[in-house]
Order: sequence, then C-alpha cells, then structure tokens
Amino acid sequence: LAVESVEIKPRISGFITKVHFVDSQDVKAGDPLFDIDDRPSVIARDKAAAEVDRHVAELKELESEVVRNEPLVPRGVVTREQFEILVAKRDMAKAMLAAARAALAQAELDLAFCRVTAPIDGRIGARRVNVGDLVSGAAGSATPLTVVVGTSPMYVSFDADERSVLIARAQAI
Repeated sequence: LAVESVEIKPRISGFITKVHFVDSQDVKAGDPLFDIDDRPSVIARDKAAAEVDRHVAELKELESEVVRNEPLVPRGVVTREQFEILVAKRDMAKAMLAAARAALAQAELDLAFCRVTAPIDGRIGARRVNVGDLVSGAAGSATPLTVVVGTSPMYVSFDADERSVLIARAQAI
C-alpha cells in the first residue's frame, strides 16, 4: 500500500486546455499535470491591477489635499469639520487601496491555479478529464482530475502461518 495518495482537483473552474502527462507516468512534485484556460483569470488580474492603480491615484490626491488644507484650518479658511471630512475620505481611500491590493493578490493566486501541478512524487493514475472538458473548482464539489500515488515508501502486508514466521525469524538471526 502506498503511504501517500492524493486526489488531484482544480482550485478554479474552467476548460482544460492541456494535459501534460500520460496515464501511469512517474511524476515529481511540482511537475505540471493540467492547464486550465487562463484567459478569464488574466482579465480578472488586469482589472484588479487597474483598480489598485485607481485607488493609488485617489489616495495620492486626497493625501495632497490633507497636506494642503491642514495649515488653513487655524486661519479659518477651512473649517475643522471640512478638514475632518477630508481626513476621513483619505482614510477610506487607504482602506479601499488595501482591499484592492487584496483583490489583486487573489486574482494572481487564481491565475497561478490555472496550472495544476503534482503535489508529491509518485505515479499518476488515469486522467478523468480530457482537453476541452469543463471542470469545477468549487469547494466541496471540485471535479476529480486524477490521482497521484506515492511510490516510496510503500507498505506490504501478507498472511503467513505461524510455523513459517518462526522459521523466518530463526534464519534472520
């Protein structure tokens, strides 16, 4: 029996565009197994990057307004209330930038999940999907793609009668 056995499932949904192995092939951890169409993930990543850029520009503008308006408060040109609203807008822009950066990180992670790789060294089983198949990466209902079974170490079990065991022990000494 193999010590390790991993059922390979995708982390994202999409169409299989390439299979990088033949059934029963030996694989190493990190070897590519499947490619999932990455075009939607590239678009999502680019959109998230644009949102980061937009929030950076907005934050830069608000920070300069805060710096410009702060000395005007003591002189009465800008009210304390107006200045506090401006500071609050700047702080919200910082939070929105943080959220946009997190969305970009998620989009980049999803893009990386478009290539399914072997998690362990071993022998790969029969593929359960082919190029063109739509697979689901939804948690709890992800499409099984294949199985990788570790080949080292392996457990072996067998039945033996008591007399044979005693003889084998005697010969081992």
